[in-house]
Amino acid sequence: LQAGKDQKGAKSSVLVSLLTGALAGGLGTLITTPMDVVKTRLMVSPHLYNGYLSAVVITFKEEGFSAFMKGAIPRLIHKMPANSIFFVVYEAVRRILAVKT
Repeated sequence: LQAGKDQKGAKSSVLVSLLTGALAGGLGTLITTPMDVVKTRLMVSPHLYNGYLSAVVITFKEEGFSAFMKGAIPRLIHKMPANSIFFVVYEAVRRILAVKT
């Protein structure tokens, strides 16, 4: 009976880690995508901008807010599963090494 309870708890823990990792990856991606778009534009076309703020203003004026979210979907498709797997492995290693928090 106790072993079954531990197994159920382990399955629950894995599910929580998967969901937590996906949420963290998704939120991190959505928060950093606008900065990444500006950084990429500065790297690809530095002659068009006079710095970071200039890139933000010009991008917004020419393309609107949605321009800052370009590429968000591919990043989400990558980051959410990757972070989910990372969180599960991280928690498993912590249990194996008996790391206390």
